[in-house]
Amino acid sequence: MNSKINLSFIGVDNGASLIMDASRVRDNSYILSMGLRDDFSFDGEMLKLNDTVKVVGFDPTEVSRDTYNRLKDLPHMQNRFIYEEKAVVGSSLKKVNFGGPAISALCVDQNNPKFDAVNIHDVLEKYPNTSVLKMDIEGSEFEIFESLSNLNVDQLLVGWHHWLASSKYSGNHWEYDCDYTAEDTVKYIKKIQSFGYELIHVVATEEFYNWFPNWEGSLVNYPAKAYQSHKSLASERYLFGDSDSFICNPACQELIDKKILETAFIRSDLIASSP
Repeated sequence: MNSKINLSFIGVDNGASLIMDASRVRDNSYILSMGLRDDFSFDGEMLKLNDTVKVVGFDPTEVSRDTYNRLKDLPHMQNRFIYEEKAVVGSSLKKVNFGGPAISALCVDQNNPKFDAVNIHDVLEKYPNTSVLKMDIEGSEFEIFESLSNLNVDQLLVGWHHWLASSKYSGNHWEYDCDYTAEDTVKYIKKIQSFGYELIHVVATEEFYNWFPNWEGSLVNYPAKAYQSHKSLASERYLFGDSDSFICNPACQELIDKKILETAFIRSDLIASSP
């Protein structure tokens, strides 16, 4: 680990999407937070750590809107948290189904898109002075990084979802398709690195080192036992929370042992220019 990097958890301590170098957040910059659900802890803490920044939260879901309405009058939220009730995508679509392609089939009618969408390029153009981009968007990250040819944010925090599956109910059983693989995640991690970013932290299994053998950053080994319940649900739905239908991918169970859950990046030139 580069000695110039000071990692810390921001918000709820539940993954690398919340790990970053908070000392590098620039005054009067934006924090883009894509994927909120009912957990605004990262966003709230960022606002409290630096009273000059603004957080822009993107999430089109009802639970996120309800949470925002409950929190918006808190002192640190007023005039500094901007809520965009849209899904961020890498395509030109103006309407999309819930979440990313990994779970959209289960949630709403594919032929009747439900939520407003905004293209990632338009977001980055609207908020050019961005210190941190946090992305936890249930599979949509793949098409977003496919659409990008460069990136200019200081820090990037990404949750990867190759372990989710598209599904549809056929007759009396669920059918699953493998949308993405762990190799796709590796592909886009390397693409981000090619933009001039250093990978500074991952939450993954030890298999990560087969893909990045010379990497010397910070790794949290996601316990293999956490996946035993997933493996036992070979043809059943696996539900996280009390309403949202997130599907662990039984058609690609071999990927479970290669899982990369979260990654954190920082622009290489920021490290090089540090005293």
